[in-house]
Amino acid sequence: MSSGDTVICVCFDAIEGGSTEVHIRNLGGDFSGVAGGVGSIVSGSLANVSVSVPAGTTLMWDDFETSSPLDTTAIIGSFHTISVPETITNGGLKLVFRNWSDGIDTRSRSVQIIYDTTFSASYDSIFFVDVSSAYGVVVGEGWYESGDSAYVYVEQETLYSGNTRQIFTGWTGTISYSGNPFPFVVAASETLTANWSVQYNLVVNSDFDNVYGDGWYDAWSLATVGVAPETISVDANTQVFFENWAGDTSTTSNPISVLMTAPREITANWSRRYNIVATSEYATVSGAGWFDGGDTAYISVSPIVADSTDTVKKVFDCWFGLGSPVCDSAISFAVDKSESLWAQWKTSYLVEIDNGGHSSATPSGWYAEGEIVNIQVDPDTESIVDSVLWKFIGWTGTGSGSYTGGDNPAQIRVGSHITETAQWEKQFYLGINYTGVSDAEPELDGAGYHTAYSDVDICAEQFVYVGDVRYHFMNWSGGTFADSTSNCTTIQLDTAKTITANYGAFEVSPIDTITGSLGETLYVPIMLYNDAITILNTIQFDLYYPTSLLHYIRVEESPDGVDWSSLSGNPAGDSVTIFASRSNYYATPPETLLVAVFNVVGSGTGRMWCTDFRYSISDASGSNSQVYVGDLIPVRIQTDIPDSSSIVLGGRLYPSPLDTSFLAGEPHTIGTISERIVGDGELLRFQFWSDSGDFNHTIALSAPDTVTAHFSMYYWLDVSSAYGSTFGEGWYPAGDSVFFGLEQDFVSSGTSQHMFSGWLGSGSGSYTGDEQSNYVLLSEPTSEVARRDSRYYVSVSSDYGEVVGSGWFDDGASATARCSPDTIYQNSVHRKVFYKWTGSFSSSENPFTFVVNSPKNLVANWLDEYLVVVQSPFGTTSGSGWFASGTVDTVSVSPLLVDSAGVVRYEFINWSGSIDTSQSEFALNISAPCTLVANWSRKVLISASTDWGTVEGIGFYDDGDTARLTFVPETTEIDGYRYVFDGWLVSGDTVCENPLNLVVQRPTTVTVLFDTLVRLEIVSDYSTSFGAGYYPLGENVMFGLDSTILVSGDTRNVFSGWTGLGSTSYSGRSNPSQLIINEPIIEIANWNTQYFVTVNSEYGTPTGSGWYNRNSAASIGVEQTVTDGLTKYNFTGWSGDISTTDNPTSFIVSSPRTISAIWDTIYHIELYPRGVPTEPAISGGGD
Repeated sequence: MSSGDTVICVCFDAIEGGSTEVHIRNLGGDFSGVAGGVGSIVSGSLANVSVSVPAGTTLMWDDFETSSPLDTTAIIGSFHTISVPETITNGGLKLVFRNWSDGIDTRSRSVQIIYDTTFSASYDSIFFVDVSSAYGVVVGEGWYESGDSAYVYVEQETLYSGNTRQIFTGWTGTISYSGNPFPFVVAASETLTANWSVQYNLVVNSDFDNVYGDGWYDAWSLATVGVAPETISVDANTQVFFENWAGDTSTTSNPISVLMTAPREITANWSRRYNIVATSEYATVSGAGWFDGGDTAYISVSPIVADSTDTVKKVFDCWFGLGSPVCDSAISFAVDKSESLWAQWKTSYLVEIDNGGHSSATPSGWYAEGEIVNIQVDPDTESIVDSVLWKFIGWTGTGSGSYTGGDNPAQIRVGSHITETAQWEKQFYLGINYTGVSDAEPELDGAGYHTAYSDVDICAEQFVYVGDVRYHFMNWSGGTFADSTSNCTTIQLDTAKTITANYGAFEVSPIDTITGSLGETLYVPIMLYNDAITILNTIQFDLYYPTSLLHYIRVEESPDGVDWSSLSGNPAGDSVTIFASRSNYYATPPETLLVAVFNVVGSGTGRMWCTDFRYSISDASGSNSQVYVGDLIPVRIQTDIPDSSSIVLGGRLYPSPLDTSFLAGEPHTIGTISERIVGDGELLRFQFWSDSGDFNHTIALSAPDTVTAHFSMYYWLDVSSAYGSTFGEGWYPAGDSVFFGLEQDFVSSGTSQHMFSGWLGSGSGSYTGDEQSNYVLLSEPTSEVARRDSRYYVSVSSDYGEVVGSGWFDDGASATARCSPDTIYQNSVHRKVFYKWTGSFSSSENPFTFVVNSPKNLVANWLDEYLVVVQSPFGTTSGSGWFASGTVDTVSVSPLLVDSAGVVRYEFINWSGSIDTSQSEFALNISAPCTLVANWSRKVLISASTDWGTVEGIGFYDDGDTARLTFVPETTEIDGYRYVFDGWLVSGDTVCENPLNLVVQRPTTVTVLFDTLVRLEIVSDYSTSFGAGYYPLGENVMFGLDSTILVSGDTRNVFSGWTGLGSTSYSGRSNPSQLIINEPIIEIANWNTQYFVTVNSEYGTPTGSGWYNRNSAASIGVEQTVTDGLTKYNFTGWSGDISTTDNPTSFIVSSPRTISAIWDTIYHIELYPRGVPTEPAISGGGD
């Protein structure tokens, strides 16, 4: 058996109308412990009941579905359930349940019929607004309550798709309106359609800003397009002519009409004519004039030689003006711009060259003025017989720029008619050999070709050392010498010849240099040199010395030399014969043989040598030794420069003058500075020493002397020209006449032309005049500045458009460069924009005027600009426009969230098109045309209306998303009412699921439906109750207590009745009971708490034990005296929870009581004597 099953049926006969309760109690058996319930029995009269809803709608009466209206009867006091639909839809009209005529707002309810009753259901009307459009996105479609404000609009009033656009024009349908948005009050269902017009863009391109007619046109309208004027003078030498239209329309007409059935793009084409100008100072020019672009121009000049004489003429050089010189007299070129050409001529002179009767020389010829010509004889020698030849020695020249000197090759600078003659001399060959030296080669000077019959300086190295062996020069042989025994001498060269320097290794000589002071004793070692061990027995030789300087004293052995058995010296005149002997001494050269001792008796220089060798050294020879002895002599070495200067002594620099002392005849090397600048353009340069020595040379003075370096004044000749090369600049001796000038009177570099116009001289001997070369007499620093009349070529170029301003301009003139147009469209999204001029200048001006003071090259720089189209149906965009390639454009859209009427929200997603990015603002590197479209998600508001609880999931959703709405909690209790989720009202339809999955299509507000229950609350301090809970309005509810008496020891609680709170509550003692619930009701179970009073007594019969209500009065008592035989008990008081002697006594029962009676016990004693003959006196007997 399960809950709700029928257990038993009890039948009653109704004896009168009314209602009564049926109680089930005292359940036993299998139902023992189960609480009983209360039922109601209604019987009696019937009442009329009418239920109505909008016609054609069904309703539920109890469990039966019927059509509206319902007219029926019901027993008075009976309960019934009625229910009507939540929504009723009929086309664009939807009815939504509001409430019943008695104010109850739950569509399903329980009612008790008491009398004739009419129940009428009321509904609110909701209307559908249908919105449609062929383009774009429309907002505002949906259900509206009557009287609501609708807000209908198109999100974007102009829609672009390339060169096509749609423009919103208004609303039509059941109502019409021209504006956007369209607000109106909803009173019925409406159907609205957005209307649009279509337009096409007409793009007109031209290289020049003289077109009209481009722009947006309505479909199928006529546009008028043209250029004006049709001929444009770009500059004095360039014209353009309108030629035709190309693109979507091809015609030569102007203006034209274009039917706009689609986007159109047309381009104006132009043809150009250019003026070619050609000029020349000499001869005749032909071929110049106007040419169409692309034609070929033929320009020539004739004849190419003019103003000719025997030694000078004018010769055509080159055409200038075409960027780089063209040196053909007849030229041709394709004409693509205007040109200005001129013929340049050169002056040429005859240069005559004479070889002087020998060899070959550079041939004579014509050369341009200022040209450098290399002249040369080759070969520069001509052989006559073996070792005899003619030798070139120089040139002798005449004419401006000629050369006289010994260079070969040499250069001349042509300034006039020039003659150059080669000069020659006869030469003999001098060869020099040597003998006597092994494993080494002495230095020999003087070999080679020399002037015939001249005295030639020759020199051989005096000593040649090979290890420990010294070879010494002995003499010259093979010719006539000034001194054949001197290693440095001269030879007379009367024919070609070969001479020999003779050397020996076996030598006996004093040391190389001998010095000493006056009166000093000199010890002069006599040395033995040889290339092998020498055996000595007896030696003899003569030692020559300067007797005016030295006095012979003796000879002696050297401490580390030979140990002689016999040694002597025999002086005679200016020599000493020295003899020495011993047996077999093996000398290892170099070795000291002996020492000659002298006394210094004079001052000066001289020579000492050994000769006339005999015995063991008979094959030896000797060398001269230098003697420097005596007192020091004062010497001054100086320059003739008046202020500070320097001299060199022994390789060391000293200030001039230098005062010092030398031994007489002692050699010293002196020198000085080569030159010194003493002023601006003034230079003192060394010329000679007072002793005629070289710049650096050796002096050996025998008496006090002053040696002076003499300097001469030189002046600087400054020859300058801003263009071309000069000659003659440099340092020259004062008083020199110096030839100077320009290499060319006309200098052209292709873009520069500089014609010599004269010299401007500064200085007393300078030259000022118009000759290309001349002489100056230098008496002070002098300058010569070449003056030129200069012209410079200005090149103006551009890869696009037309430029003007190229040509030749005088120095200091103003020129203007212009480029037009400054914007050239490559197509509708790519254009070239003039940016600036670069090259010689950097300027953004166009036209640009500047001063010509040098060749100028101006190049028009163009920026590639690309069209960036930034589109968005919402928000405000930035970044659209034309931008230069390589720059950075900032693309953005804002705001990122666009709210529409509070129920539609558009959120930025990303950009698509040329760039895909989710950044709302980003840097766009421009390198190509870009179209960027902001993509948005359309989010619509899904909202909910509820009086209670919370709807989770409401908010904005993308179209097509599924919104998951969850109502929590499904039950809400407030002040005794329980609202139980009963479903959703969605666009007039009822949906019971929770959560609700709603496919998002439009803004939607759902209404949460509830069943309203009211609470029956049972309050009881004791026992468990039944019947408490939430019930539908009007339900008949039974409630009660499971137990009415609860005992716990000496305490018990006894149910005493109900106290009801609420209009239909119950107050009474029935348990269980029932009521009709239409509002929250509280039923309070009332209880009496009772305490048990226990009265105990050991004697007698106590009274007063039992249950007493809390705080009620209890009375207890017992007999005062109780006799039991001979014992008697007297009550003396109460003990326990009460202490008193009152009997009976009363007290307030505030808790369980246990009380005991207190007794005194009295015994009766009788005394009898035993064994006493007489009766004694006894006391104490009795009760």
